Amino acid sequence: MKFRDLFNFDKMLTPLIIKILYYIGVAGSVIGGIVMFFGGFVRAFASGGNILTILGSMIGGMLGGILIIFLGVLMARIYSELMIVLFQIYQNLTAIKKKVVDDAKVVNNEKVVVDDVKVVVEDKPFTE
Repeated sequence: MKFRDLFNFDKMLTPLIIKILYYIGVAGSVIGGIVMFFGGFVRAFASGGNILTILGSMIGGMLGGILIIFLGVLMARIYSELMIVLFQIYQNLTAIKKKVVDDAKVVNNEKVVVDDVKVVVEDKPFTE
């Protein structure tokens, strides 16, 4: 991608941004999960209390940390894929439009009027 592509809207910049946001989301999920995982141990020994409180804090921190890692990465992936699918739909529709317009120019060697995507052959209905 070149600098001038930022000012021309011929190429989409957003798929690159979506990938960067995905990596940031994965990193945030992993860091948050690790903090939660070890935070459970810190909370368990800092608060004192009986054995059930200590075990509950440790197990809760471990399970919560693992859940944050897996669910965070999963949600970042799902969100990113949904955004990329929207841009792939746009690219496919653009390709279909280009093909329809290109094909319409040579239908039966007759004069063809192309109005955006609507194709009309003068004096005759468009049939295949």
